[in-house]
Amino acid sequence: MKKHLLKMMMPVLFGAALVLTGCPTNPVDQPYKPIEPDAETMAAKIVGNCKQNFSDSYLGNGLQGIAAKLSADKLKDQGGRFRAIRVDVGAEATDCEVFIAKGDIDNVVARQEFTPDGKGWYYVEISYEYGYNEDESDFYIGMTCNTPSGVYPVGIQTANRAYSTEYIMANNEWMKLSEAGVGGYVSIQAVIDGGDYSQESNKYDLAINVSANTTVIEGSANQVRIEIANVGINKVKGANVSIVCGSQNASAVLSEELLPGQSGIVTTNMPAVSAGGYKSAYNVTVTATPNEGSNASDDNVMEFVQQIYAAEGSATRNALLIEQFTSVTCQYCPMGERALDAAIEGMSDPSKVIWIANHGNMGATDPFRTNQSDSLMGALSVAGYPSMAMNRILTSAGMTLNPQTATTAMLEEALNQVTAATLNMTREYDALSRELTVNVNGKSDVKDNLAITVLLMENGLEYSQIDYEQGTHAKYSHNHVPRAYLTSVLGDDLEVDADGNYTWSGKITVPESIGSFDCDVNNMYVISYIALDGLGVTIQNGYYVGTSDLYASDVLNAMQLPIVEGSTPDEPENPGTDVEPEGVLKYVAPMYRANALVTEVE
Repeated sequence: MKKHLLKMMMPVLFGAALVLTGCPTNPVDQPYKPIEPDAETMAAKIVGNCKQNFSDSYLGNGLQGIAAKLSADKLKDQGGRFRAIRVDVGAEATDCEVFIAKGDIDNVVARQEFTPDGKGWYYVEISYEYGYNEDESDFYIGMTCNTPSGVYPVGIQTANRAYSTEYIMANNEWMKLSEAGVGGYVSIQAVIDGGDYSQESNKYDLAINVSANTTVIEGSANQVRIEIANVGINKVKGANVSIVCGSQNASAVLSEELLPGQSGIVTTNMPAVSAGGYKSAYNVTVTATPNEGSNASDDNVMEFVQQIYAAEGSATRNALLIEQFTSVTCQYCPMGERALDAAIEGMSDPSKVIWIANHGNMGATDPFRTNQSDSLMGALSVAGYPSMAMNRILTSAGMTLNPQTATTAMLEEALNQVTAATLNMTREYDALSRELTVNVNGKSDVKDNLAITVLLMENGLEYSQIDYEQGTHAKYSHNHVPRAYLTSVLGDDLEVDADGNYTWSGKITVPESIGSFDCDVNNMYVISYIALDGLGVTIQNGYYVGTSDLYASDVLNAMQLPIVEGSTPDEPENPGTDVEPEGVLKYVAPMYRANALVTEVE
């Protein structure tokens, strides 16, 4: 059974790799008790998620509760008693209660009220004895609370997957994060008695947490920071650490003594060596072994994925491409939009973000929904709204990120990833004929399986929008809306010569209107991007199904320009609460691909 302080996040599809932040050296509330145990006193151990005093985002406007499942194998032969629950609470949460449930999330066996007095971690004592879980029951730890509108009460560690062990409560019903399309772990954990110390290995039990870049450049120093915590009952007189990444390995020694509950830090550098080509991905294994006592093969081991980019010929990105998935009838989507916008505004250069808002099916007519957006969502295996992808990097699970969990640091990290190709774009617009000519060129280290996508965008399209926080807007300014494609949405094949050079040219007559919306060329712009052509779309039982694999569809570079030279397409700010419109228009806006009309999905 693995004992980890933090399950490492896979590289984010969500677009880009994250810097994984380790636990603070001195937790605020010291959940581990640094004591010398005796026969009557056992050391505390933490089980659950996000075992640190840090949450990189807050989730849950309107949520009533969160919970995490502790599977039977996590508790078997461990401790025998719950001591407390730790939970990260956002500001203004009230009437809070933690609980323990056995076998089923609704079968509560213990509960304890508490009153938070601000944002942060809370240590709530709650006692429940489960023996050594001989009946192998699953347990659930959770928190419920009341929150006013606009409050995000739950800390979350964002990740590339929506885990089925994580739960949220809304409208008095529990649902898994995987059902809600939210990626990450809720910030809740249980403090239990230390373990069954009749087993020799548990007397010298370690937990490890690793802080490292999941993306590095070949030949870089590649520093790895490792925190080792003593969660056993005996004093640990140091530990040996090994790190293995592909053909490379490194070691480090923790020389300091650790009392039960204490932790120490070691750092080491490990050369990053690629297997060749544009990018390689390795499983990195970190193992910590106490200097005394046994170490079971599955214990004290952490794994994560590290991407290594070839250093030679690597290029800088013009911009970060964000593909958002939304709908005019998605009540949580405006919240995601506002959170994403705030994260972008916090960047050192917000202009280096290219944002495409793809509208999809929410069971009602959306005038901005198209065949192209449906195809893209199928290819990326988009499970729900709101969601987004950054640079279109897919995980093996094909999961996307909820924009409500987006952070400035996450976006900066994605933007600063090295890449394999440059991209330059020019355009010429004839105002009399409304003909737009687009020219793209660049150089790529990748010479095969490249695709180029070119499309027209428009800001400031007014239509209604349901908004959980602010009510229904009769007139909502929809920005970043795809209006016409000069290529297929998944890209046309791009030829790269032996020297790595490529060129592409295309023309389109910008329509006077599309559907019932006029096209204001002064508020329109053109986007081009090139990507690895690893996406395939098939149809099964009437649904689009993506056939991509890990890293198959990376966007290598992107660029945007206003259609009219010197124009600055506005992104109108949206008003506060509006009344429900008396009638919602039932038209469907067609889309254009080159000069041919593409029928939109009914």
